[in-house]
Amino acid sequence: MILGRRGSTGSCGSPNKSSNLACFFCRGRKIACGKPIEGSADMTCNQCARRRFKCEYPAESRRGQHKRSPRKRAPNLGHEVNFAM
Repeated sequence: MILGRRGSTGSCGSPNKSSNLACFFCRGRKIACGKPIEGSADMTCNQCARRRFKCEYPAESRRGQHKRSPRKRAPNLGHEVNFAM
């Protein structure tokens, strides 16, 4: 038996596993994006269904991707430091 990171025995990447992606509304509010209501024609999560919002999911996961901003450089004040004596 192989244990996962948290000690679970679940198999990773099972074909019938639902997506772990939160919809845009739940992601913005940082709330749990629950399972769609049974019998729902579209995949509207329970949070959006309660509020009658259009539930939209991202095309792909952003997990592990970070926005990298360009490094800020120190302003050049026109001073040169000369350490030679």
